[in-house]
Amino acid sequence: AYRPPGASYHAGTSFQVYDWLSRRNTAENGAIPPFDVVHFPDWQGHGYFSALARRMRTPGMSRTRLVVMIHGPLAWARASNAQRLDSLEDLESDFLEQNTIRLAETLVSPSKYLLRWMEREAGWELPPPH
Repeated sequence: AYRPPGASYHAGTSFQVYDWLSRRNTAENGAIPPFDVVHFPDWQGHGYFSALARRMRTPGMSRTRLVVMIHGPLAWARASNAQRLDSLEDLESDFLEQNTIRLAETLVSPSKYLLRWMEREAGWELPPPH
């Protein structure tokens, strides 16, 4: 899978995942059907570019449903430990995680508490419930 030159670890990994999924889902011979569903964790935002491509109806992603499972994003973990996002890598991870969640078609959470924290405490935009 292609990794953009100069990309940071998390953004680069997210793009590599998207690139692999997109290529796999648009196999030339049609012998391999696209995935019906792909599950991503929220942590580190590795589903971001795939979710963005799906939202933009990019070929290779238009028929694959993206599900994001919330495990505990970095901002929540840091806030719970009275810590801040204090590096460029932290801010990038926060952006990738927030937007992976925002762009998800289906969001799965182990608790209502975490969903409430994201919306009320952190001000994140969540996808509409199903």
